[in-house]
Amino acid sequence: MPYAEALSAANLLSFDDRIRLVQEVWDSIAESGSVPILLPDDTAELDRRLNHLDEHVDDLVPWEAIRAR
Repeated sequence: MPYAEALSAANLLSFDDRIRLVQEVWDSIAESGSVPILLPDDTAELDRRLNHLDEHVDDLVPWEAIRAR
């Protein structure tokens, strides 16, 4: 199915079904074992974010607390 046709069909779905579709597509990509090619700027940004997390571990909020809000 061509991309434009798939996108048009997806846009006809309800909000909840579109979310489920995205989750299932994302899961299928993850399960494929493919690894995206990262550009140097992407790698630098990911490293910056990981370093920030490592330096601010005490600022993290558990998912349960976020969901409870």
